[in-house]
Amino acid sequence: MSLLSYSQAGCSGKLLEFLIADVRFESVSNFLLGIVYKSPNTGYLHEFQNQFLDLQVNYRHSIIFNDFNADIFIDTYDNMQLKNFVDSANLYCIPYRATHHLRDFGWTLACSISALSTHVRK
Repeated sequence: MSLLSYSQAGCSGKLLEFLIADVRFESVSNFLLGIVYKSPNTGYLHEFQNQFLDLQVNYRHSIIFNDFNADIFIDTYDNMQLKNFVDSANLYCIPYRATHHLRDFGWTLACSISALSTHVRK
């Protein structure tokens, strides 16, 4: 695995943390891996989106593991921004459940976004 890009760590008030890596296996295609954390109720996805999209053109497969702190089942600015990114990158969001913190329900695991949607059973 090779680290291709990452957000600057240790900045106070950082609203978005990410890394993007090239994952290699013998005798199979490389894939682009993104890992993201976004603070609740903030836009700030552009830095990650732009870098991921610029790198994605060189890969047949790409996967993002994330905590976008978004409930993909309702329409808000943050959620629409996330949905537009998924569409523009030709990705598929596996909609397990809401991926944001609710006072009454606690933290949930984030959904995985994968360009390997042909291998996912719906």
